[in-house]
Amino acid sequence: MNPVKIHNNGSTKLLLLFIFAWITLDCFLVSAASIPSASTGPGRVVRTRHGNLRGLTLSGGAAQAQTTTTSPSGVYRKFVSGTTNKNVEAFLGIPYAAPPVGSLRFLPPASPGPWTGIRTANTLPPACPQQLPPLANRTASLETMPRARYYQLKRMQLMLANQSEDCLYLNVYAPSEGFVGGGSTSPASSPVMVLVHGESYSWGAGHLMDGAMLAAKSRMVVVTLNYRLGILGFLQTAASPTPGQVRGKSKSAIPTQGNYGLLDIVAALLWLKDNIGVFGGDSSRITLSGHGTGAALVNLLMISPIAAGLFQRVVLMSGSALSPWALNHQAGKLKAEVARQMDCIPFAGLDAAASPEQMSLADIGDCLRKKPLESLLAVRLPAAPRFSPNFAPFIDGAGIVAIDPLRAMQSASEDFPRIPLVAGVTSIESYRYTG
Repeated sequence: MNPVKIHNNGSTKLLLLFIFAWITLDCFLVSAASIPSASTGPGRVVRTRHGNLRGLTLSGGAAQAQTTTTSPSGVYRKFVSGTTNKNVEAFLGIPYAAPPVGSLRFLPPASPGPWTGIRTANTLPPACPQQLPPLANRTASLETMPRARYYQLKRMQLMLANQSEDCLYLNVYAPSEGFVGGGSTSPASSPVMVLVHGESYSWGAGHLMDGAMLAAKSRMVVVTLNYRLGILGFLQTAASPTPGQVRGKSKSAIPTQGNYGLLDIVAALLWLKDNIGVFGGDSSRITLSGHGTGAALVNLLMISPIAAGLFQRVVLMSGSALSPWALNHQAGKLKAEVARQMDCIPFAGLDAAASPEQMSLADIGDCLRKKPLESLLAVRLPAAPRFSPNFAPFIDGAGIVAIDPLRAMQSASEDFPRIPLVAGVTSIESYRYTG
């Protein structure tokens, strides 16, 4: 990994952290093993603002020690063989927002409700609804992707089998050493690393990355999270802003017309700001990190006033908001095609001959909220150019991606926070995709 740009007084430590995170992510991304282990136990109890949580303790130990967590969709966790790990407190499947279902579908995330008693947080949450590339026909798949990529996606398919629209959860991994628990904030709080998964804007999940290993090795509190994907997360549904509307400068200035996946990440960061202290994390030392499309999402949040103050450092790996695939510049056309296939054009008060300009002013959210999930996932769109996704963040003119990212970065105004940044690329970025 070659660092591209570093600017802050602690750049050496941040660079080492960046390199370590990249190496370890490559090791434990989709590295599940089906070897049973007894190296878990009842965890501590913490008191968040929404209620009490009991996690589980993941035990380290001698070389070859392994820890796994199973669910109906497979085995998710493995410590790297040949290393010694310290104990980690894991809190899995914590709701950071209300389930985005029914009347909350295609809307910004709402606050999670409180719960009574002690909520058990020892099971990985479901992934958000998604569709991987077709993998059933091995011969056909290998005509479009390298062999290594095919088998990586097959492993990923197992880990993403458990899906639900009720998917806005995060996982917290904290070193056991010095962990206080309860409702107390540790007097010696640790820095926090939030990992934004980035395999694709259309598939993936936070649990594809094992935060336990990074927490054990780095003495950081590590967080992984889910956010809405594909048609549920990055479709333009509401009307475009009128010329009289200006960019939002607060988290509730103007209702968004889409980019719900990005807003989910903001909701998770707001939850962490309020609660990470009880897990031993320092809310004033949050690093937001992403790889690939995850890096683009992180970069977009970095330059958005809506996310200002929710994190203090950024690590971008193999992507940014300036990557040619980072944004969808045809969001209006995509919206029109989805509206046509879902028979939502009449609900918007339009007819089949509606112009793109008319469609951009239409709100199809109410119509889509009434459609079965299976119908939404069955939408078939024209093939996008290679490396260019159909569903992706788009410039919404008044919301979280208010203006072109390059303009935002070039601006000397408050739109581009001056926070420590490490970015890096490799010389073979697309090797896994092209062979």
